[in-house]
Amino acid sequence: MKRFSSLVILVFLFLTFCSKMTTNTDHPVNFEAGQLSLTIDMKKAPAEVAYLKGFLARADHDTIFFDFEIVDGLAYATINEVENGEWYLQVDAYDGSGNRKYSGSVYVFVEAGKITPVFLNLVKIFGGIDITVSWGGVPQNMMLLMALNASDNWRILLMKEDGSKIFDLIDGRYPMWINDQRDKFMFLRNGDELCEFDLSTHNVKFIASLGVNANFLFYSRPLNRILFDYKYFGDYSYPWQLASVNVDGQDFHTILSDTSKKKYPATPPNSDWIYYHVNHNGRFQIYRIKHDGSQNQPVIAGDFHCEFPSFNRSGQQMVYTKISLDSSYKAVVIHNLTTHQEQEIDVSQLGQPTYPAFSYDGADVIFSVIVGPEHKDRQLFRFNTNTNNLTQITAGREYFWYARPVFW
Repeated sequence: MKRFSSLVILVFLFLTFCSKMTTNTDHPVNFEAGQLSLTIDMKKAPAEVAYLKGFLARADHDTIFFDFEIVDGLAYATINEVENGEWYLQVDAYDGSGNRKYSGSVYVFVEAGKITPVFLNLVKIFGGIDITVSWGGVPQNMMLLMALNASDNWRILLMKEDGSKIFDLIDGRYPMWINDQRDKFMFLRNGDELCEFDLSTHNVKFIASLGVNANFLFYSRPLNRILFDYKYFGDYSYPWQLASVNVDGQDFHTILSDTSKKKYPATPPNSDWIYYHVNHNGRFQIYRIKHDGSQNQPVIAGDFHCEFPSFNRSGQQMVYTKISLDSSYKAVVIHNLTTHQEQEIDVSQLGQPTYPAFSYDGADVIFSVIVGPEHKDRQLFRFNTNTNNLTQITAGREYFWYARPVFW
């Protein structure tokens, strides 16, 4: 492994047959070639670095040369038709005069038919920096979410926060990151099957059957438990109840039983308060409660429908949706939990907002909007809290009902 003198480099490689790959564990696929999608974090790179080039080499193939595109502090490169096996990867950094200033290399293994996340990190040593490889994990600018495909099947997707890349992973709903490395997530399959998906191997592990019709799963870090709404199969009337289980699917515990509709539970990362929305007197309001069912109390209440609470990683801000009773006003609201100051993002002209979530760095709020006449016609939008820019990041008919984006 060669030394890389100053450049701090983070390479994220996705290996797949095309930029969107469907993986079905019941019917294994085996493609002869894949695609490499590389991302390098340039935020700590020396100021003299103007552009990057790279190549992939192995004894029995022609060398593959490629260039990087640098956008907003990140460098991107895509290499198509990469055959499976071990490859020598080298990345070179050049200054504005075309002089090669830094170089780093490592061997990577391409496994056919899989999206394999790989980080290339530079670790500082005496006299230079070595490239090291850590398998698993995804960049911070990518989120998990779920959506209906054209066949009306729920799929779990991995997507860049600007919508430029979408990776179709597996059948399922309500994905939840379960570790800080973000190399595994848990999800719900077939109504009550709690499962785990390993992004490094694409293996699916069955955890447990919950035994109830579950919705809105959320992994609470402070409680180290999974929160969800539930009712019993065959019971198509309200209410939905609020419950939790351990991460092994055991120790089922009902937190709240009442006559209201779905709860959509969530906790801040630094608090054991469980926030949820509830319908009282025809108005959705946001409440919070302890895991033992005590101290049930309102947080956001008034003459609006307020729903879908979610939090940033510091636990200092909450985002939720706010809709007037006559539906003439629709907004996404960022609420400071300390000062109680609020910033409202008026989306009345777009449609009804749902499922807001903060990006990993907290600079963006991603949410779904019902943009069409059908309930499932939902697309994702992104609001940047620094620039106040609001942009649509998904479009088209390949997927419907983009829901439940999650970054952490």
